[in-house]
Amino acid sequence: MRLYACLFIVLQATFSVRTEMVVLPVTVTDARGQSVTGLTADDFRVFDNGRLQPIPGGKPFTSDAVELASALNAGTPGGRTALYDAVALGLQHLPAGQAQRKALIVVTDGGDNASALNYGDVRDLARASHAVIYGIGLTGSVMQEENPNILKRLCVDSGGTAHFPPATADIADVVRAVARDLRTQYTIGFAPAPAGPRPTFHTIRVHVASPQGDPRRVRTRAGYTVRPSP
Repeated sequence: MRLYACLFIVLQATFSVRTEMVVLPVTVTDARGQSVTGLTADDFRVFDNGRLQPIPGGKPFTSDAVELASALNAGTPGGRTALYDAVALGLQHLPAGQAQRKALIVVTDGGDNASALNYGDVRDLARASHAVIYGIGLTGSVMQEENPNILKRLCVDSGGTAHFPPATADIADVVRAVARDLRTQYTIGFAPAPAGPRPTFHTIRVHVASPQGDPRRVRTRAGYTVRPSP
């Protein structure tokens, strides 16, 4: 039995953000699903539990698409799938990087059927790490009985996306889509809310101005947790 039937890749950005900042990965697309580039900090409005927050600026998050493609093609998933445990293992490797912005790419051939951890455990780890999670579910006869929503929920909560290409599809197309998303992503930071006596989850919403009235879709993480000072 292969316990970790999941490939994880850590991608680091080329800049850092102060640890006391809440860091948001923000992807903006138009009505056709194309990335909207060239935005500035003045185009964004960030709401923390419904309260507008001042933001110092936004930066694009770039990554090496060639490195991503090479890493994704290196693994061959198989056996039973401990998806939650594998994602947790990947998240535990993130602090070893020097940069503060990171992405975790998860490639799996199924849902979870062998983990010691549960969804809530991994979700909390992901929120604490500020990592963006992207998933690639290798669909086909092996995964038909699995629940693809598990991977999708993990990705959406972190501000990433999940892809489920057909078994006959070229995975390179998915790789390019993930790399494009990373290249056009904005990074926004703001000061977190004051800590209370117990951990509190804060919901995040991001709005983007559209001077011409064109509809724009915004994707970012669901929120962050404020923890009491030690």
